[in-house]
Amino acid sequence: MKIKNYSLLAICFFAGALFITGCQTNTQTVPVSVNFGNPPAGGGPCGGKGICSAVANPTPVANNPSGVAATLQVSSTDKNVLVLTFSMADLKAKQPEQERLFTDASNTYNFDGSFDLSDKMYAPLKLAPGARIDKNSKSKVEINGDVVKVSYTYSHN
Repeated sequence: MKIKNYSLLAICFFAGALFITGCQTNTQTVPVSVNFGNPPAGGGPCGGKGICSAVANPTPVANNPSGVAATLQVSSTDKNVLVLTFSMADLKAKQPEQERLFTDASNTYNFDGSFDLSDKMYAPLKLAPGARIDKNSKSKVEINGDVVKVSYTYSHN
């Protein structure tokens, strides 16, 4: 009888461990240095809303001194939402023309064009194949003191 109780206990333990493991969300964070704006078709300076360029590990700010230091991660509550977090002071210092686009009354920062997330620097986020932030993907800007948090619903195949 004791063997059956131990077996049942072991089965319950492993089932619980599998359930907990399956419920965990991806908490990886990718440090990036971002140049905001939309890249123009014929080249030239970026303007409008979007991510013109981004540089990641190992030292994003050193590789892109004009970029805003930020982190990108998958939302802990919705695996189809990406969260970009950065400092308003850094944005004001490096890309002051973008400040008004993050602080307007809409509380959104919808891209003017799509941004591809298939680059290997996004691999730690374990995004679905063909991941991208589409033009006018749903977004939400939250500003708390100096911290800006922008949430995007991203698309994929």
